[in-house]
Amino acid sequence: MSKAYAEGPQSIIPASISNVAPEGTKVFILKLGNLEADASYFFEHANVSLKSTKDEAIVHERKNLQMYTVLIDHPISGLILYEVGPGKIGWESKWGAEILDAYCRVNKDDETQPLDIAIKNAGYDINNVKHIIIGHLHIDHAGGLEYFKGRTDVTVWVHEIELKHAVWGIATKSEIGSYLNYYIDLDLNWSTFNEQKVDIFKGLTVHLCPGHTPGLIILQINLPSDGTIIFTTDHTIFKENYENGGCKQGFLMRDHYQWYNSTQMLRRLHRDTNALVIFGHDTSTVEQVLEEKTYFN
Repeated sequence: MSKAYAEGPQSIIPASISNVAPEGTKVFILKLGNLEADASYFFEHANVSLKSTKDEAIVHERKNLQMYTVLIDHPISGLILYEVGPGKIGWESKWGAEILDAYCRVNKDDETQPLDIAIKNAGYDINNVKHIIIGHLHIDHAGGLEYFKGRTDVTVWVHEIELKHAVWGIATKSEIGSYLNYYIDLDLNWSTFNEQKVDIFKGLTVHLCPGHTPGLIILQINLPSDGTIIFTTDHTIFKENYENGGCKQGFLMRDHYQWYNSTQMLRRLHRDTNALVIFGHDTSTVEQVLEEKTYFN
C-alpha cells in the first residue's frame, strides 16, 4: 500500500470524495493464491544485459505475485466483487503448460485460494454475489467469472473498451494467453460503460486507466470511517511501478503514452483524496494490510 503521493487531510478536494459509501459498508481483501514470474514482465530493463555487462553472469530476478479479490459488503447494492482471480480449482489446466511456464503457480497448498472458499471463510456466500466489477479481463484477474456462468442475477461491470479488446484478442489470437475463452462467456450478464469516470455505486467510483490494457479501470472506494482506498489492479502491478517516480512496466505494457498519462491521473487522485493505494499484485502490500485490518469500513 502507498501513501507516497498523499499530502494529508488538508490536501483533500471535497468533490473528489463526495460519493461516500453508506454506513455499514465493509471492504475485505481475500487472497486467491500466488504466481511467480520473471521480473522483465513487470519492470522495464529488468534482467537485460548491457554492453558493459555482457560478459557478466546474470541471475534473473523473479517476482512473487499475490492474486486477490476485493469483497464489498454494501448495504444498498448487496455483495460486490472487484476482480475474481484465476478461476475454479483446476484452472491451471485451462491456462496450459506454456502460460504456466511463464507464470508458475506457487503456494499451492493454501485451501483458502479458490474464490468460493475465500468468500465463505470471510463469512459470506458466493451465491449471494450481486455485482462483479472487472478491473481488466486478463486471466489472473477475471478467470473466476467461470463461477458465475448461468447466473443471470449477477451483473458483470466492465469498460466497453476492455470487453471489445478481450473478445478481439481471443478471436484473432493476437492476445491469446492474456485472455482465454473459458471465462469470457458472452452469455454472462455483461454491463458496459464508456466514460472516463463512473460513480458505479454509492461510494464506489471507477476510473479508466489505459496502458496495461486499453480498458483497464481502477476502483476508488470512499468509506465513512477509513477514508478513501484506491485499488489499481495491474495499472501498477507492484509498488515499484508507482513510488519514487515509478518504474515503467516491462513486457506487459501495451501503451506507454497512455500508461504514463494514467499514472499522472492516479497520482493526482491519490493527492486529492489522501487515499490508501493498493497495487495489483504486490505481496508485501497485501500482507501489511491484512496484518493491520480484517476489513475496512
